[in-house]
Amino acid sequence: MVIYARSWSGKKEPGSRVTAWNPVVAELPDLTDMTSQAYVNEVDISKVREGLALEGVSANKLRSFLTALGILFGVAAVIAMLAIGSGAKQSILEQLKLIGSAPRSSSR
Repeated sequence: MVIYARSWSGKKEPGSRVTAWNPVVAELPDLTDMTSQAYVNEVDISKVREGLALEGVSANKLRSFLTALGILFGVAAVIAMLAIGSGAKQSILEQLKLIGSAPRSSSR
């Protein structure tokens, strides 16, 4: 669950731009007071018991490991792409500063 951060004009929407003046994309809600409702069919309620999810994870160890590994690689890829983008931006800005501060000669 993600709650978008409020901006001066109301609510931030998907696809909004992140700027230096407004770097917030989203804020996570306070999950200490979160309540959840689940609806289960009467036929299926007899199959639900404590520890059922853990049994599913332990029964499919390889699938669980590959899922966790995929999540780990996905998060690492996002972090790496953000770092590469930030580094490229800094490099371009430094090159533009060098171009702007270079002495110019006039042919007149």
